[in-house]
Amino acid sequence: MPNVNLFCFLASYVVALGFDVTRLRAKSIWCRSMALLFGAAGLLAQTLYLLLRSSQNQQPPLLSSAHDWLLVLAWLAVLTHLFVSLLDSTIVTGVVVWPVVLALVSASRFVTTSPSHVLDYHRGWKMLHASMLVLGAAAILLGFVLSLLYLWQHRRLKHRQMLTSGLSLPSLEKLERFNRWSILVSVPLLTFGVATGVGLSVLANQQSAPTWTD
Repeated sequence: MPNVNLFCFLASYVVALGFDVTRLRAKSIWCRSMALLFGAAGLLAQTLYLLLRSSQNQQPPLLSSAHDWLLVLAWLAVLTHLFVSLLDSTIVTGVVVWPVVLALVSASRFVTTSPSHVLDYHRGWKMLHASMLVLGAAAILLGFVLSLLYLWQHRRLKHRQMLTSGLSLPSLEKLERFNRWSILVSVPLLTFGVATGVGLSVLANQQSAPTWTD
């Protein structure tokens, strides 16, 4: 575990993206298997990395730092993508998901990695606050990916590319339904996350505790 670093899973995700891009031209069981293999390897390395960070900081990743919070969001995106890919082997969504994941992992390098020192008060509420925000953000991220897939599928149908490509995408109706659910889930999660953050700030001011300013 001490040898696991950010580059390990970043490289795995880049390779997984490469195999998924290859599947755009023709359906290939070998390319799909390799994309899943490298994606799963990256997810495992990222999990170990987050566990190691949590052990070093003596804090859960969601409360440790902005660096860890972004990696948790990327972890959720990868987990969702691999789960969907295992359910339906004909759908190639990695070409949309992997760039988003790579952007999140890369962005985590440019934010603070220093652990937070304002967790002495209301630790449980702060964990709930961070959890609601990351789950809400994950739902928004899912909606973004689904919207891109919707536009892509609409363009393919408009130009009658369905029979000339090895790519398979969900129907427009299914994408629209999933997108609607992602919005319905994200709104209450983000609302509750923001509300608990405001409440924590108010309590901190009343008790002269360090201000919660995430």
